[in-house]
Amino acid sequence: MEMLRMTQDEHSMLQFDANDYRALRIEELRLSALTAAEKVKKSHLPFHFSPMNSRERRIIHLALRNDSGVRSESAGMGPSRQVVVYPADMPSLPSGNAGPPRPRGRRR
Repeated sequence: MEMLRMTQDEHSMLQFDANDYRALRIEELRLSALTAAEKVKKSHLPFHFSPMNSRERRIIHLALRNDSGVRSESAGMGPSRQVVVYPADMPSLPSGNAGPPRPRGRRR
């Protein structure tokens, strides 16, 4: 950024994309969102994505915004913030329950 003599305010205006990585990642996230939506509609259970940055979470939310059968929310804090996809008529999980259910049983 120093070489380009850009101010800190201008950093977000510049994007690098090597070998179409960004475009492929956006398409991957969109397809993941649509697949998760179908899974939620069939199972009537929330789907938790892995934690991701705000730009990737936004892509998931935008991909699902016109699907009336599901809704998406961001849950968690900081680097563990993730998207949760719910059936449209299901209330949100309490904030302490942000992660996916963990398997129970004996530890080995």
